[in-house]
Amino acid sequence: MTLHIDIKKEIDGYTAVVPTIKGCEAWSDEYEVALNKIINLIAYYLKLEKNFKYRLDITLNSPELVSYTINIYKPY
Repeated sequence: MTLHIDIKKEIDGYTAVVPTIKGCEAWSDEYEVALNKIINLIAYYLKLEKNFKYRLDITLNSPELVSYTINIYKPY
C-alpha cells in the first residue's frame, strides 16, 4: 500500500497530513515529531501492528512543504 504524506511549515510548527485518509493529520513544533506522529496515526487508521514495516521516500523538498511517499508492507 502506498500513501502520501505532506508536512507543511507553519508559523508555530509543522502540520503533517495524509490527504487520502480523512482526519489523518498531526501537528508539532518539531519536524521529526510531526513525522513520527503522522506515521503512528497511519498505523492507527489502518489498524496496523505496532512495528509495521514501511519505506519512506521524499518526493518534494522545499522550505514550506516536504512530501513523502510511504510504502507499507503487509506481513506474510
